[in-house]
Amino acid sequence: MEMSKKISVKIGQTEVGKINENDVQTISQLTNITKNAEYKEIIINCFVNEINIVNLNDDKKETVSEDLYLAISSEENNCKQLANYLQNRTILLENFIGRKFNIEEINNQIGITSKKTATKFFKYNWSSSPTMGQGEIYLSTIFKDGRKPIPGQEKGDIKIGNTIVECKGTNGRLSGQHGYGTARDMRGSFSKMIEWIAIEAGLLDYKVLDTGEETFWSIAKNQKRGIEKNLMNIVELREKEFTREFRSIISLKIVEAWKRGYLLDIKVNDYKDFFTDTIRNDGSIDKHAFCLATLEMMFLYYHEMEKFNYLAMVNTKSGNVLIIEPKDFMDYVRAGKILLTGTPSFTDRAGNQGGVCGISIK
Repeated sequence: MEMSKKISVKIGQTEVGKINENDVQTISQLTNITKNAEYKEIIINCFVNEINIVNLNDDKKETVSEDLYLAISSEENNCKQLANYLQNRTILLENFIGRKFNIEEINNQIGITSKKTATKFFKYNWSSSPTMGQGEIYLSTIFKDGRKPIPGQEKGDIKIGNTIVECKGTNGRLSGQHGYGTARDMRGSFSKMIEWIAIEAGLLDYKVLDTGEETFWSIAKNQKRGIEKNLMNIVELREKEFTREFRSIISLKIVEAWKRGYLLDIKVNDYKDFFTDTIRNDGSIDKHAFCLATLEMMFLYYHEMEKFNYLAMVNTKSGNVLIIEPKDFMDYVRAGKILLTGTPSFTDRAGNQGGVCGISIK
């Protein structure tokens, strides 16, 4: 069998190796690599300077910039098209408000045609404080005037012009950097709340039910936990069901408990009636309604603390993105477009973020 002719591969005048002249795949790969490399400096310069994605010290800035370039460069991608787009970004945030879209819709416009590198780019982040979520770098990059906020000086996960965008991934927790306590403190706060409710109900010597389990006071979608068990026990002991007026007192006590233990700056009077209709006269709880009331309270508090203009939700597995105005949040929840995927947990392992609700999109 006749051996194929070898041809030299050179960088400048230096030969770096030889390849088979009939090796179409390798020749194609090398050609695309060299074509894309021509635009590497332009792309990295855009990330570091124009888009201000990499807001780091000089040492880490170089490493992250290289990693970010590698995440989006591929022989299948058109780096010339991408470089041109990054120098003149034209995709407007307002054209995507209120509808779920897939990143393919945008990627095809800017030269990212490889699904593998598109996913890498969508998920790309690095260790930072505050923690950076998946999707933040991608959304900061694709929109006109998008960038990462300056840490310690600006709010939000993403800045698009003067617009502040918060970004949440799968089971994204509704907590910010300020205004939150420690989740496990809610165990004691709810226990104290039950003592006061019992006194209001005329049970001056009531012994609060508490198994001592870390999850006893957590909020669950389908399980009877500490608040419900105690409310039903109070009704049984007093031999008299709650009235709506008394349920409104319980609702107020629940919000006060949240302020005492975790949502430190919540305005109690704004939420005092949130839970009235989630509690039945026999002390049982409509768990679905209770969880939705908790979610709404937490989102409104979160928005008040962070003061963002839009909420962006991403699913890095499906590639879907949903960007909405805060005022529409519960409409999307009730329509099933935003899912409650995590309820508040007050275990020792829950940390600061475990005490809030988690949300997702499909």
